[in-house]
Amino acid sequence: MTKMMWAYSPDIDHPNYGALETDEFNAGQVIGEHVARKIFERRDDDYCLQYATLDWKKERDERGIENCEWDDVKKEERGQYWRLVYRYYPRKKA
Repeated sequence: MTKMMWAYSPDIDHPNYGALETDEFNAGQVIGEHVARKIFERRDDDYCLQYATLDWKKERDERGIENCEWDDVKKEERGQYWRLVYRYYPRKKA
């Protein structure tokens, strides 16, 4: 029995190949990093999530929070304003 494997063919000649792209979100309430990833992560094969972090400037300016809220149990940041950073790996056009 043979397995069918999907061949990923990246377009390494694309001028933006490997570029960082950022999405910013207001969750509307304080949430943890794990929840922010579940809600806001792109479901697109051309992007690879690198990390999620609080938008510190907006947390300070909008919420008046000086220090990061930290969940000691889950070991993650908590906040309302999130930034998700991706790498862009486009596929070759057929």
